[in-house]
Amino acid sequence: EEKGDEAFAEKLSKLGDIYVNDAFGTAHRAHASTTIVAKFFPNAKCFGFLLAKEIEAIEKVMATGEKPVLAILGGAKVSS
Repeated sequence: EEKGDEAFAEKLSKLGDIYVNDAFGTAHRAHASTTIVAKFFPNAKCFGFLLAKEIEAIEKVMATGEKPVLAILGGAKVSS
């Protein structure tokens, strides 16, 4: 569901005890099953190992890169 339907996201949240987002490529999207459902886990949400690895890589570049550092994050879908 790509429109961010809160009622649908709430129904999805009833199916679990904790929300783990492990999809770096979709973490920013306001879909019911990503960003919106996370609102229903105020004290039980986290990111997974793959997302943590992506964040660590970005932090490493930002911390150890030659200064000044400019980071442009982006990409294209395979279909693009």
